[in-house]
Amino acid sequence: MFRSITNSSPSRRFFPVSLWLLVVALCVGVASFVVAQEPTDDKPADDAQPIVERARLATDEAPEAEPETPPVQAAPVATEVATDDKVVTARMKGPPGNRRVRIVRQLIEDAGRVDWHRNGNLVFDRKVDGVYEIHQASATGDGDICLTCDNRELRGAHKTSPSWYGNGSYVVFQVQPARAARRLKQDAGMMATPYRGLHAEVWAYGKADRDTWQLAEPLSGALNEPHLSAEPGRIVWSERETNRGRSTFGGWALVVADLEFRRGIARLRDSEFYRPAAEDRYLMTHGFTPDERGVLFSGVPADEVYGETGLDLMVFDIESETVDVLTRTPRERDGAAHYTADGESLIWATNRGLEGRPNGLPYRSDLWIMPANGKGIAERLTFFNDPASDHYLDEALIDDFVLSPEGDALAAHVLSRPLGGEATEAIWLVQFRRTSGDP
Repeated sequence: MFRSITNSSPSRRFFPVSLWLLVVALCVGVASFVVAQEPTDDKPADDAQPIVERARLATDEAPEAEPETPPVQAAPVATEVATDDKVVTARMKGPPGNRRVRIVRQLIEDAGRVDWHRNGNLVFDRKVDGVYEIHQASATGDGDICLTCDNRELRGAHKTSPSWYGNGSYVVFQVQPARAARRLKQDAGMMATPYRGLHAEVWAYGKADRDTWQLAEPLSGALNEPHLSAEPGRIVWSERETNRGRSTFGGWALVVADLEFRRGIARLRDSEFYRPAAEDRYLMTHGFTPDERGVLFSGVPADEVYGETGLDLMVFDIESETVDVLTRTPRERDGAAHYTADGESLIWATNRGLEGRPNGLPYRSDLWIMPANGKGIAERLTFFNDPASDHYLDEALIDDFVLSPEGDALAAHVLSRPLGGEATEAIWLVQFRRTSGDP
C-alpha cells in the first residue's frame, strides 16, 4: 500500500513540467531586457562609445597610433673597468656618486700627506719602522724613493706634511724631533690631530746634496700645516701662541714669512703673526688664496664661542687683516681645503651629513665642492663613509689633499678604520671629468 500511494502522487508526476515552464519564462524576460538596452540606429547610446572605439582599433581602418615618448637618457656612466678590488668607479646611477667625478681609486698604500709638483711627481710622508719619512713617487705611484731615510740629523724624528718648492729641487716639511716622537708614538689616527704638531718645527731639504735646514721653531711648543705659495717666496703655517684658554689645544695664530734659497741654503725673513680667529682656539692653514693676497684656513670665528668641533672655513686678507667667513656651521668640522685650478670653486673636507660618533678616528669626513665665495650650492664629491658607495671604507677621514697641476684630479690622504680593525692610511686618487660628455 505504501508503494502504491507514493507512485500515484500528483505532485511527483507534474513537478518537472512546472519547473521547465519557470525556466522558459526567465529566459524570455532576460532576452527582452538585453534588447531594450541595445542602441538604435538613429540614436547611439553614449555609454556604448568605449565599446565602439575598442572595436574600431581592431579593424584595418584603425587610426595611426601616437608616437611613443622617447626613453629618458641615463646619465653617463664611467666606462673604466676595475683592475683590482681597490679600483672603483664613481657612477651616476646605483651607488652614490657625483657627475663631476670620473673614477676613485687607491693610489699609494700606507702613505700620508701629499703634494703634487707640476713636473708630475708626488711627495708624501710614509711610516717606515715606526717613523714618518718623506718619500717621492710618480703621479701613478711608481718609483717610490725615500728622501730622508738616510738623513742622520733627523734620525728618529717624524717628518710629515711635505711641500714642493720652486722647480722641485727642494722640499719643505714639518718635523717632530726624535725626543717627542719617541714619547708620543703617534699612530695613523693621531696624524689628523693637533697633537701631531707638538714640539714640531719647519725644515727644508735639498735633493741635490741631501742637506737639511731648520727654518722655524715654535715659541709655545707646537706648530702645524706649513704651506708654500704657488710662486716661490712665501710660506704660511699655524702656531700655538699659548697653551691656556678654553681650548684643549691652546690658542693658535697664523704665521706668514718670506722664504728664499740663496747659494743652496734656505732662509726665512720677516715672519709675521696674525690672529684672525678666536684667540683661544685651534686653527689650521690650507695655503694661500689664488691671488696670494690672503690665506685660507679653518678656525672658530672671533665672534663665536663654540669649540674645535665646529671649525669653519675662512679667508684672511693679509694687507687689510680682515676675515671673510665662508662656512659658519657650529656642528660641522670643516678641514682641509683648496681652490680649484680656475679659482672659481673650493673643495674641502667636512663631516657634513655624517651622523654619529666614529669608533676609531678623531672624526669622519668626505670631500665637498662649493663656489669659492662660500655662497651657492655645495655638492658632495666622495662617499668614503657611505655604506652604499663603491669606495666605502667603514670609517674614513680625509686629512689632506692636493689638486693635480692640470686640475683634473686630486690626491687625498685618507685615514680609515674598519670595524674592529686598526687605523690605516693611504693616498687615494679622485679623477674628474674634463667635460660633461666624458665617459
